[in-house]
Amino acid sequence: MNANLRQHGSKSRAPARGAVALASAVLVVGVGLFPATATAADSVQISIQTATPEQGVPVTIAVSGSTAAAGDDETLLVAVVRPAGGIPCQSSEGNDGQAAGSSSKALFFGYGGFGYPGTGLSAGSFDDTAEFNPPAPGSYLVCAWIDDQGPGASETTTASTSTTFSARGPQVEQLTVSLPTPPKPNVAFQIAYTTQTDQQLSLYSTIKPAGGLPCASSYELETAQNQDETNLLSGGYWQSIFGGPTTATTTTTEKKGSYVICSWIEGPNQQEVDAATSTSISVTTPPPCVVPTIGSKSSLATVEGQLTTARCAPGTVVEEHSKTVPTGDVIKLDRKPRTKLGTGAKVGIVVSSGPPPKRHRHKH
Repeated sequence: MNANLRQHGSKSRAPARGAVALASAVLVVGVGLFPATATAADSVQISIQTATPEQGVPVTIAVSGSTAAAGDDETLLVAVVRPAGGIPCQSSEGNDGQAAGSSSKALFFGYGGFGYPGTGLSAGSFDDTAEFNPPAPGSYLVCAWIDDQGPGASETTTASTSTTFSARGPQVEQLTVSLPTPPKPNVAFQIAYTTQTDQQLSLYSTIKPAGGLPCASSYELETAQNQDETNLLSGGYWQSIFGGPTTATTTTTEKKGSYVICSWIEGPNQQEVDAATSTSISVTTPPPCVVPTIGSKSSLATVEGQLTTARCAPGTVVEEHSKTVPTGDVIKLDRKPRTKLGTGAKVGIVVSSGPPPKRHRHKH
């Protein structure tokens, strides 16, 4: 302490004018060296940039904001994502890691090149993005922090935020199974699958005799039942599908009887069923075509309908003159009535073109 400011005995002495001036000078210099400036608050926001998040499709997550980080400070942006409904976002990344553990997935890596779950920040604004592939449909929680890890100081969280988003399952617009032609015993027949999906998935299908267990909820559970059934698709049991509508076909041969075709669309993970259908079919010898008896003055359209009803098919139409049958009506068929033919056999039709033209006599 300056000697002029000390007390001596019971009396005190006023400081010298020069000493006061020196003290004032020191204060002025001090303000000039260490100016008192206001520090802007750090901020962080999260936005989900994918319009319709979906399982199996990367979702873009943007984390932006600003920080006053400067000098030797090691300031990190840390963000994690995990299923919602469990542990909420904690006050700091460290506390969150201890509370949530492996249920979280870090969105940023590589700080300092050592795989640290964060990204270094410089003073000013920042805007970082990361992709997250939702492993299942449902709600997800995103947490973000700005952590100040200045030299010699413990970790301090200067800003934090959180948000949630929902991911839907894969979209299957169509799964239909059809048979282009009626199946006959011991003759290979075709099965057609029409599908439409918004991402790459797997189509499974089996055929088994009817009367047993119904189709199971998934292909994996179906095959675990140890039933007498056959895998229908290429590769032994499945076929990759995407987009559409597209049609895939396969062939099989079965003996006479009733059957059930079980079909599933699964993915992106195994045993995740997005659509399923059960199709009952009958493999039998179809009844024959029996040539019908046509009435007089029957139109062509009427006779074609009679042939279809009789399990025949209209064949070639030819014209023939007739004095008794009006033009355009059917005179006859090219097969005798009640003749039995194979199912769908074509039967020719003779149509009247009217009376024959008159012959002109030449005078001599």
